[in-house]
Amino acid sequence: MPFARGKAAVLTGMSCRSHTALKVKLTFYPTMPIYFVRPRCCAARYFAPVISTVTSSLLASLQELSTSGGDRITLTGDYFGPLKGGTAINANYSVISSSIDPSYLALSVFRADFCNLTKAHVEVVCATAAGVGTNLRWTIAVADQASGTSDTSMAYLPPTVTDLSSTMHPSLSGFRTIGGGDVVITGTNFGPARDINQVSASYLNSDLSGLAGETYSGISCEVKKVDTEMICEMAVGVGSGHGWLATVGGQASNRFSGRTTSYAAPNITVISPNEMNTDGSTSITLTGEDFGPNDADNFVVVTYRPVTKTDAGRYGELMTSTKTAVRCFVEGSDHDRIVCDGSAVGIGSGLAFHVVVGGQKSNRSSVTIAYAPPSIANLVPLKGLATSGGEAITLTGTNFGPANESSNIPEVRYKTASGTSGATPLALLFKNATRCSVTEDHIQITCFTAVGVGRNVRLLVTIGKQESTQSSAATSYAEPSVTGVVVGEAGVNLRNLLTVGGENITVVGTNFGPRGGAIYNDVAIAYGDGSLGSNESDCKVSVAHTAISCTTSAGVGANLSLIATVGGQRSDISAAGIHVSYRPPFVVSMNPNSGSSLGDTEVTVSGMYFGNSNARGTDVFLDGNASKIKSVSETAIIVELPRSTASLHYVAVSVGGQYAKYSRKSATRYYAYRPVGLTPGSGPVRGGDCRQGERQIFFQQFIYWSAYW
Repeated sequence: MPFARGKAAVLTGMSCRSHTALKVKLTFYPTMPIYFVRPRCCAARYFAPVISTVTSSLLASLQELSTSGGDRITLTGDYFGPLKGGTAINANYSVISSSIDPSYLALSVFRADFCNLTKAHVEVVCATAAGVGTNLRWTIAVADQASGTSDTSMAYLPPTVTDLSSTMHPSLSGFRTIGGGDVVITGTNFGPARDINQVSASYLNSDLSGLAGETYSGISCEVKKVDTEMICEMAVGVGSGHGWLATVGGQASNRFSGRTTSYAAPNITVISPNEMNTDGSTSITLTGEDFGPNDADNFVVVTYRPVTKTDAGRYGELMTSTKTAVRCFVEGSDHDRIVCDGSAVGIGSGLAFHVVVGGQKSNRSSVTIAYAPPSIANLVPLKGLATSGGEAITLTGTNFGPANESSNIPEVRYKTASGTSGATPLALLFKNATRCSVTEDHIQITCFTAVGVGRNVRLLVTIGKQESTQSSAATSYAEPSVTGVVVGEAGVNLRNLLTVGGENITVVGTNFGPRGGAIYNDVAIAYGDGSLGSNESDCKVSVAHTAISCTTSAGVGANLSLIATVGGQRSDISAAGIHVSYRPPFVVSMNPNSGSSLGDTEVTVSGMYFGNSNARGTDVFLDGNASKIKSVSETAIIVELPRSTASLHYVAVSVGGQYAKYSRKSATRYYAYRPVGLTPGSGPVRGGDCRQGERQIFFQQFIYWSAYW
C-alpha cells in the first residue's frame, strides 16, 4: 500500500504465515515516527510521481526549444520526493512510446540534464538535451517509479535557412542535370551532427511547369556543423531558380529564396542529319549535354532558324521565322541525346538550333544544318519548246517546299549544257523561267519558258536560296523550220542568183529565235544537197522567231533546198518548191583549143558564173571523160584534159549540176591530134625519156575542118 504525506497509516488485513517479524519505522507529516512489526512477506510503497505542468520561465513557448539543448524546464506535480535524502530523479522526454525509434533522433528518448528537486515533492527543474523533433512529452522517474507522460508537449525550434553556397559551383548555377554537386545550407536549428539526426532538404521553383516545376529532394543530406550547416548533393533534375528548405526532426524551414540554385542550361554539340526534307518528315537527333532525364514530364522544345539575316520581304515567314521541331524527347539515360520525330515544313540553309529544357534555353548551336536543296527528277515536255517562250514546263522532284505559300517562290534557270555540239553563245546563256510556282507540295513546280534557243537544255531550281544540281533530264527548244524564201531586195531573182554572192534573201519559218539582244543569236542558212551549194553569209534574225535575212555567198547549183541552223539545231530540208538556184555557167572561149590526144593538155575555159574555188560540182568533160580541175574562179576554169581520140571534139562544161551555155558553138571546139615518129615505141606519154644518138623529126598531122558557125 502506498503512503501519502500527512495521512494516518492504517494496516489492516495483514496475514503472514512467517513468524519472522520486521520492525518498520513510518514517518508521516508532520514528523511522527511510529514503529510496528510486520512479517517479511508483506511490503509497502509510495505513490508514483505525477506530472501536472511543464513550464519554462525563459522560453516564450515550449515549442521553441533550442536544438543545442540547455533550456531550463520546470516540471510540477506530486510525489517527487523530499529535498533531503538524495532522491534519485531521472527525467526524459520523447514522442509517444509506440513511435520511438532509436535510429532516428527525432524519435529517440531524450534524457534531460541536471534535473534537481527544487520544491520537495512537487517541483523538479531540468535542462533539455541537444535534439530535434516535436510532440515531445515528459516522464519522470523517482526511486525507480515512473510517472505517466505529461499532457503538455514540447518541440524543438524548426530549422531556418539563411544562405546557400557550393564549393563546386560558387555561382549556384551550372549543376549537371544528371545530379551531383554539393549545396551547403547555412542556417539555425539543424540539430547535432550525428548520424541518427536524419535531416533532409528540398528545392522548388513553383513558377516552372513539368519536371522543372516539381519538388526535388537533395541527396545524402547531413549536418556538418552542429545546428548551423548541412550539406546535400543535387538530385537529377532540370530547371532554374530553385528555392531551398530544410527539414529537421520532421519540421520544415522556411523556403529560402535569397539565393537559388539552377541546373546547367542545355548545350548542343552535334545535330544530325545534315539535311532535312522540306516536308517536315525528317527525324532529328541532337547530341549534347544537360538535356535532363528521359521522363514524360521533361518537356523539351527544339527550335531553329537561319543564322544570317534574310530578306523577310522577299522570303517571308517560311524562311525567316523560328520553327519548332515536333514530338521531341530525351532518349537514353545519359541526358545527352534528344530525338525529334519530325522537323517543321520549311526551306533554307544555315539553320542554327536552340533547345529549351526546364525553362532554360541553350546558346545557339555552333553547328548548323539545312533543308535539303531541291532536286529535279524529270521534266515535261522534253522537247519542242517554242523559241518565243511562254510555254508551260513542269518539273518533278523533291524538296521544292510547300505549295500555295506566297513566300516560297521557286527560281528556275536553264541553258544548253556545256560541251553540247554546235551550241551557240545564246544557247549557252542562262535563261530565267517566269511565273514559277510550286503546284504540288514539295514535288512539283510549274514555270513558263523564256525566249531562247538550243537543245540539251538542263535546268536548275533554287528554293530558299539553295540551288539544285543540273538536271539529268533535258529538254529542248523546237528545231527551226523553213517554210519559205523571199527576195530581200529589188532585182534579186531567187532562181537566178549571182554565183559571186552578195544578194539579199529572206528565209521565213518558225523557231528562229530572238532578234538582237545582249548575246547575238547566231543563225545560219545552208542550201544545197551537201555536195552542191554553200552557206549564206551574214545571216541574222530580221523578224523575231519567223524570218532570217542573209547575204548570199559565192556558189553554184540549181534547185538548192534550204536548211536553217539555230542554237546548234538544224531544220529539216525545206519542202519541194522552197529552193533557190544560181545562174547557170556561160562559156565564152577555150584556150588552147587543140592538143595531144594523149591528154594532159592544160586548157583554160573562160566565161562567167563559174563560182569560185569553194564551189563544188564543177566538171569539164571531153568525150564524156572528166578533166582534172586545177582551179576555178568566177570567170575561168583551168583543167587538164583527159586522153581522147585524135579528132575534133566539143568540150562540155557543167557547174553545180547546170550545163553551160555558150557564146557560140565553136567556143568549146577542141582539136585533138595524134603525135607521129615517136621512138622508143613505149615510154612516157610526155617526154622525159630520149635515147642518145637518135634524132627524129616530129611533125603534126592536123585535121582541118572548114566548117564555121
